[in-house]
Amino acid sequence: EVLHALCVKGMAGTAHLSLMTRLPETAVLPAARDLAAAGAAVFVAAREVWRVTEPGRSRHAAEVRADLAPDAAAALRACHDRFVPLDLRVKELCTRWQRKETAESDVRAELADLHRDLLAVAADMAAARERYAGYAGRLTAARDRFEAGDAKAFTGVLRDSYHEVWMELHRDLRLTLDLP
Repeated sequence: EVLHALCVKGMAGTAHLSLMTRLPETAVLPAARDLAAAGAAVFVAAREVWRVTEPGRSRHAAEVRADLAPDAAAALRACHDRFVPLDLRVKELCTRWQRKETAESDVRAELADLHRDLLAVAADMAAARERYAGYAGRLTAARDRFEAGDAKAFTGVLRDSYHEVWMELHRDLRLTLDLP
C-alpha cells in the first residue's frame, strides 16, 4: 500500500502517505523504511519526504499486474471510461477558477454537480478495489472546506485540495490499468 501511494504521488511525507493509505503513521514509517532497505524508495531528508525509485516503480508495476484480477480490471476500465469525461470537466473548472473567469458561486455550483457525478463512479471503483474507498472521503472533505470559504481547498498545491486528490485518483487509475 505504501509503495502504491508513493508511485501515485512520486514523493510524499509520512503524514501524506498515511492519509493516502488510510494507515496510521506508525505503520507507514516502518513500511517506508522497508521499501528504502529494498531499494524501492529513498528518504529525502532535506524535504522530509519519501521518493519512489525506478526499481520501486518496476516492482510496483509487477505487483499490480500480478494482483489485479480480470473482473476487477474490467470493472475499473468501465470506471475509467466514466471518469474521463469528469476529468475534462474538472480540469476546465479548475482552469476557469484559477483564471478567475467564473464567479465563485458558479464554480461552487458546478463543483457540487461534478462531485455528485464522481461519487457514483468512486463507489464503483471502491467496489472493484478497496483502496479506492478513501478517495471519495478526501474529495468530499476538500469540497466541504472549499464550500466553507477555504479557496485553496479547490486548487491549492501541496495540500489535500480537490485538484490534488483528483490528480492522485486519476494517476492511481492509470497506474492500476497500465495506461499512459
